[in-house]
Amino acid sequence: MAIDLSDDRKLIAAAQANAAAFGFVFARYYGPIFRYAVLRTGDPADAEDLAMDVFTEALAALPRFRWEDRPLLAWLFSIARHRSVSRRRKASGRAPSAALDPPATHNGLHEASAEARRLLGKLDGATAEALVLRFVVDCSFEEIAALQGIALSAAKMRVYRAVAKARRVMGVDDEG
Repeated sequence: MAIDLSDDRKLIAAAQANAAAFGFVFARYYGPIFRYAVLRTGDPADAEDLAMDVFTEALAALPRFRWEDRPLLAWLFSIARHRSVSRRRKASGRAPSAALDPPATHNGLHEASAEARRLLGKLDGATAEALVLRFVVDCSFEEIAALQGIALSAAKMRVYRAVAKARRVMGVDDEG
C-alpha cells in the first residue's frame, strides 16, 4: 500500500465538502483497518464491528479534522487503537458472559490471533504497532516511518527488534 499525502489531502477535502465522498476513504483504507482490528480482537465479526466504529467515528470527526501533513491512515489507526482499548475496558468491566467467551475457531484464526496478541503484548506499543504495520497491514518501512512520525532508520530498527524479540519468545533460534 503506497501512502500518498497529496491523495490523502484530496480525499479529506472532498469528504469535508461532501460527506458522500467519505466512501472513497472507506474503500481505500478499510482493508488495513480491518486486518489491524482482526489482530486486536481475534475475531472477524468483532473486527468488522471495530473497523466500522473507526470509520463511523472518523466520519463524525471529519468537520473538525485539521490536516497536519501526516498520512490519513495514521489518524485512522489512532482511532482504531483508542476504540480497541475502550472496548477491552468495557468488556473487562462486565460480568462474564457468552459474548466474552473466545470465538469459535475460524480455520485456526483465533489461535493464531491469540498467539500474535500474546507476542505483541510483550512489546512496547510503538514497536508492536510497527510489527503489525509491516507484516499484517503490509506497509513498507518508509510507510511505517511516515505513519509513526519517525525516521526511516528508526522504523527499520523497531521492526528488527520486534522480530528478534518475537523469535526469542517463541524459542526460535537464528537458524530456525
